[in-house]
Amino acid sequence: GPDDLRLPLWVAALAGDYLAWALGWPLPRLGASAVGRWRIAGTHLADRYQQIFLIALGESILVIGVVFSGTEYSAWRAAAFGIAFATSALLWRIYFHRAGLLLTEALGRAAMPGRLGAASERTHLLVVLSVLVTAVGYELVIDHPYGPPRPSWLLFVVGGPVLFLVARMRLEYEIFGSAPRSQMIGLAALLLLTPALVHGTPMVGLSVVAGVLALVALLDALRSRRRPLEFSASPIGQEASGRPDSEA
Repeated sequence: GPDDLRLPLWVAALAGDYLAWALGWPLPRLGASAVGRWRIAGTHLADRYQQIFLIALGESILVIGVVFSGTEYSAWRAAAFGIAFATSALLWRIYFHRAGLLLTEALGRAAMPGRLGAASERTHLLVVLSVLVTAVGYELVIDHPYGPPRPSWLLFVVGGPVLFLVARMRLEYEIFGSAPRSQMIGLAALLLLTPALVHGTPMVGLSVVAGVLALVALLDALRSRRRPLEFSASPIGQEASGRPDSEA
């Protein structure tokens, strides 16, 4: 029936869309569109990226509520619910700190904003994927907060935040040309703690993840107090001083 065709049609549509993007949307006689020649509206594109991230984050919070309301109430599940919600709030805070708010400026200052826009698209794809993977971890932990150790669950509970920090460091590089020490510390901490978490309960794993993300957010806040907000200095597309924003 029609429902059976829905998934194959969506897969075909996405495959066609991404294939056209990879080839530069070639047209007869006109050829392919070169990324360096794209003229884009930085404000519009940055807003869309941020909205997609917020939608994914909202979906993760919806998952927390649905799972919690669909299970038998207990103090441990309530605690897991609270930590999962705090983790989503920390992901929001880390994303928007500095670089998350300066993408518009970076696109406006770039000599080839299309190149930076394309790079940021791939970065935000990783960001959204990391939030969705983390949401799966929320569901597992809220269902069985103090169940037996499940090493495979760490792929979601820890793997999602690890992927998020990697993508966030990539975004920082795209805006400033460097990766922040706070996020490198957080990433190293999660990777070093993972072998120990294999022997812990799911609740312990989620709590450690929340603690590491809180440390990253705290280090970011301390860095902001010590020095003013930097200007974007993206190495992608090179900076063009005095160049007005490109408009679509």
